[in-house]
This record gives sequence, structure tokens and C-alpha cells, in this order.
Amino acid sequence: MSRTVSEPTGGPIPYQAARQQVTDEDLAEWDTRTDEVGDVKRILGPCPRCGDETEHSVLLKIVEGVAATGEALPTLRKRLTQRCECACEQQHLGPANATAEHPGCGARWNAVIVLEAEEGEQKVRALPDDDPMLDAAIAADQLARGESPARSAAAASGSGESSVRAAGEKWLGAVTAIIGLFGLAGVVTGKDAFTDLPNTARFGAGVAALLALVAAVLAIFFSYRAAYGWPVLVSLGDDMEVSDWYRRYQSKLEKAPGRLKWGVICALIALGLLSVVAGCVWFWPRETSAPQVRVELMDESQVCGTLVSSTGRAQLRVRRPDGAVETVVASAIKSVVPASSCPA
Repeated sequence: MSRTVSEPTGGPIPYQAARQQVTDEDLAEWDTRTDEVGDVKRILGPCPRCGDETEHSVLLKIVEGVAATGEALPTLRKRLTQRCECACEQQHLGPANATAEHPGCGARWNAVIVLEAEEGEQKVRALPDDDPMLDAAIAADQLARGESPARSAAAASGSGESSVRAAGEKWLGAVTAIIGLFGLAGVVTGKDAFTDLPNTARFGAGVAALLALVAAVLAIFFSYRAAYGWPVLVSLGDDMEVSDWYRRYQSKLEKAPGRLKWGVICALIALGLLSVVAGCVWFWPRETSAPQVRVELMDESQVCGTLVSSTGRAQLRVRRPDGAVETVVASAIKSVVPASSCPA
């Protein structure tokens, strides 16, 4: 089957990055290359625009994330849709490729690989613009190239998934910074921050700190899910698998705003609980305990406890650990020294 390619005399056609409308006739000379187990790895043939030989690598796995005219295309289980672009070795210069930075002539087109093609059957077919697999194939190709299908789709439809994921990324960094700041403050202050706090304040601050940690973990979890999701290896062996993957991917995009909302809520809860902890440490009245002393008497006995106010002259009143208050006259005192603790 003959093909005609329009090229100016004097050299290759100029480079132009554009969508190329193709037909089955344009891809009639294209062929497939398989590996040792029979999986299609490459398709190759003349570029529909420049006519130079080019090839396209077929990705059967990615990390996550009926024809209008002529003979009907195979069912989804017997075909694999691909988004192709010219990668020929001919140098196509032009205003958009003055330094030959981009390979090929810039043409892009959509094609369908016929899996398990019969003898004489065309192995690579054209894909109509209204084919239901087109969006899924483009999204899979973008994800394999390291691009974001969500952002590309949102730019085209205005649905806003890109802004949701971008916001999730920002909230993830903000939550991490907040938790890191309070964690650093906890390391600097240490356990001394709770010294002299009453038991009620200590218990309340401890519970609030634990709940704040749980809320912070949930905030990071939901923000991460909204921004990135979980990376998984997805098989794209045929259009049925691509279609199933795309349906799941669209479902994840629909859930992203809800996950971002819960991430924000948990982040605010964590911040509020950490503020409660800080309030307990900074503003809760401290317990002031009287100093303990050990009074040695002339008869070599001792009285240990906390000093109690006394109205009498030349005497001390000491409350022992058992609660009993003992009065000691000054003439019976041999020495008075501070005591870190008193025996019960």
C-alpha cells in the first residue's frame, strides 16, 4: 500500500509539535516486536507526518497511577491503545526546534496495537478521536512519563484536581513543620516543663499530647493520600486492564478533596491540642512546697520534715512525713540542715 509524504525540496520537513490525524492506511506498514514470552514491547514503522522510520516503546506496566469508519476495532481484551510520537533519527529543524533539542518531527498520534493478530491482519490500527479508551491511554502514558494525569485532566476540564493535590502537598509540609517545631520545643524543655505541676495538669497535658500525636499522624496520612496516593505497580497488558486502572484512578481523584478536608481538620485538631499542652506548661499555677529540713537535737535525736509557721519565740515547728507536728525549742537544737527527703 503506497503512502505519500509531503516534504519540501532541499531537506526534511520543519519540526512542529502537533497532533497528527492518522488513519489505518497511515499505519498499514507498522509492525510489532515481542519479547521471548510473546508480550509486545515495541511498535515501529514510518512516521505518518515525515515518513522516516520511528518506533514506540510499549509499557505494559506503570507505577501509580468501535471505530467511526471502516472495520470495527478488536474488543478491549484483544487490543492495547498507545499514544505515540515521532522519534525518528532525521534532524527536523524549525522555529520550535532551532537547536535540534527535540527528536523526530514533532508529530503525535494515537494508535491501537492488535494483540494476537491473525495472519495478514493489520497489527497497528488508528484510534478515532471519540474512542472511549483515548483518555485512559493518554493518562497512562503521562503517568509512565513521570507527568501528572490529574493535573493534565484538570487543565482540560477545569475540575480542579490539580489544585487539590497541590494543596495536599502544601498541607503535608505545613503539618510536618508544625509537628517538628513542637517536637523540638519538647526536646529543649524536657521533663522539667512538668515539674511542680499538679497531677491534674500533668494528666491533662499528657492526654492532650497523646491525642495531638494521633491527630498529627492522621493529618499526615490524609494529606499524603490527597497529594500522592500509594505507589503501586499496575499491569497494562491490554485495554481492559487500562480501562480498569483508569476507572480506579478516577475514583481516587474523586476522593482526594475529602481526604484533603480530613487532613486539614486533623491538622487543626493537632495544633489545638498542642496549644492545650503549651497552656498547661506555661500558665497552670505551680505547686509550691515548703522546704524540708533535718533538725539534729542535743540528745543526738533527729526531727525531719517541713517547716511550719510558728508564733512562739525561740522555737521551730516541724511537720513529720506522717503529718504529726513537733515543736522544738531553740535551746535543744544542735544543727539545722536542708533535707532532700525524710524517712516515713
